[in-house]
Amino acid sequence: MTTGIIIQARLNSSRFPRKVMQPINGKKLIDIVVDECKRDLNLRGTLEQIFERIVVNNYSMTVQIIEDNPVPVGQDESKAVYFDRRITPDSEINFEYGARLDTQYLYDKIRMLADPYPNAYVKLNDKIIRFKDAKLVNGVISGRYEIK
Repeated sequence: MTTGIIIQARLNSSRFPRKVMQPINGKKLIDIVVDECKRDLNLRGTLEQIFERIVVNNYSMTVQIIEDNPVPVGQDESKAVYFDRRITPDSEINFEYGARLDTQYLYDKIRMLADPYPNAYVKLNDKIIRFKDAKLVNGVISGRYEIK
C-alpha cells in the first residue's frame, strides 16, 4: 500500500515569512518536517493506543533534539494564533440532512473522543447517549454507551 501526505507550508506568513525554509542546524525546517512524517505512526486502534505510539516517537525525537542542540528562534507572541479548547457540543453526532454518517466516520469520531475529551454523543428527546470504547469489526461498530 502506498501512503501519501500533504504538508501545508505557507511561505507568506505575516508573523514569520518563509519559516519553513529557515535552517535549523543546517537543515531546512521543511526537510525536518518531511523526515518526521516518515516516522511510523499507525492511526489504527483506540486513542490510548495511538497516544502510546506517539510517546515512543516523541522519545526518539527528544533524544535527537538533545543530540542536535538546535538554537531556538523567538516569535512575536502578539501575532500568535490561539484555538479554543474542545467543548462538549463539538462532540455531538449530528443527524441533520447532509451530515456525514458513514460507518468509518462514526467509528473515528467515537474512538477519537475518548476520555479525557468530551465523548461522542447523540441527543434523543430528553436523553443523551454517550459512546465509548468503539471497535470496528466487519463494518459493524460495537462498544459501550451511557444513557443519561
